[in-house]
Amino acid sequence: MKVYVQYPVVVNLQIEQKGIMSFPAVTICNMIRMKKMHARCLENISKCPDPFSVEGSDKSIQGNSRQPPLIPSERRDINMKNENESKAQLKFLEKYYKLSPYNRNSAGYLRDEVIARCSFNFKSCEFRHSLNMRYGNCYTFNPLNSIFQEVLMATSSGSINGLEMTLNVNSDQYLPISHTLGMRIAIHDPYDEPNPEDKGITIAPGYETHISLKQTEIRRLPAPFKDKCIFYGGENEPLVKSRRICVQACIQEYNLARCGCTNPSFWTRSSYHHCDATNSTEVNCLDTSMEDLAINGTNCHCPPPCLLKHYNEQITRAIWPSKAYFLGTILGEIDEKSFKTYRKSHTRVRIFFSTLQRSLYEQKAMF
Repeated sequence: MKVYVQYPVVVNLQIEQKGIMSFPAVTICNMIRMKKMHARCLENISKCPDPFSVEGSDKSIQGNSRQPPLIPSERRDINMKNENESKAQLKFLEKYYKLSPYNRNSAGYLRDEVIARCSFNFKSCEFRHSLNMRYGNCYTFNPLNSIFQEVLMATSSGSINGLEMTLNVNSDQYLPISHTLGMRIAIHDPYDEPNPEDKGITIAPGYETHISLKQTEIRRLPAPFKDKCIFYGGENEPLVKSRRICVQACIQEYNLARCGCTNPSFWTRSSYHHCDATNSTEVNCLDTSMEDLAINGTNCHCPPPCLLKHYNEQITRAIWPSKAYFLGTILGEIDEKSFKTYRKSHTRVRIFFSTLQRSLYEQKAMF
């Protein structure tokens, strides 16, 4: 009887061979959020390009839209750099945070500037735009929302049967504060919001990168069973779309109570006041708050999700393009300088299932 009232579960493991399998969403971001040619926008907002006149910009962005959170906080990264680098980056962030979503969009890399070519199962690709505080404009292939209502399916495994993209880093438009050159790619469930900061893969130009996938799915039972899982993004908490955002929202409550403001790079409610990244008192308060939470823990109620998918990415890469391929296919004429310039800014990515076999871990009630 004692065991019965504890609502015990057993975990079943099934290895399923599927004929077709839903393909994940893939989010692509450039490693720098703003182009050098638009840096003057930071000094004078009237110098920002008009987002409604820029081809490829997202005209549906709302002025009060919430941005995806930043993990880990850039403030901690900045503190590890030398004094001059820290000051330059803090100055940039202070001004960048003040830009409207419209201006961040138009000053960043637009879709056609980033994605030179794309095909999935030999058909052209469609993308959803989103703004990310660390990487600026990001573009998601195969999302599931009110616009994209059907998930694309993989009908076979292997590198020629998945997603193929040629991406343009546009390295000549990187700002002086940029330390890393390349793209950031996040592979995630089409239902989920992307998390390129924490779950992304860095893609370097001059290479062809193969990312092979093998799907694992975990299904948990909600309360009263042990894990007390919940469906994030449901009717009760439509804005809290993941466990990660739930934890960040909880931490922001601690920050607000202690510092009177919240971390500008974490998810927060629109009515909360953001701390000033250049105000040492507020920054030190946020650091102290995080240190206390790390030591003493929190009472945040953020149980695991009831459904979770992993793709178990395996990554390989090779130099791309070869000179013979470039001169004979891309350019059509011999030009050594153009070859080096192209390799410096372009990369090819293939994402595919290595097998259509799925591992399913599913909780079942013991009684």
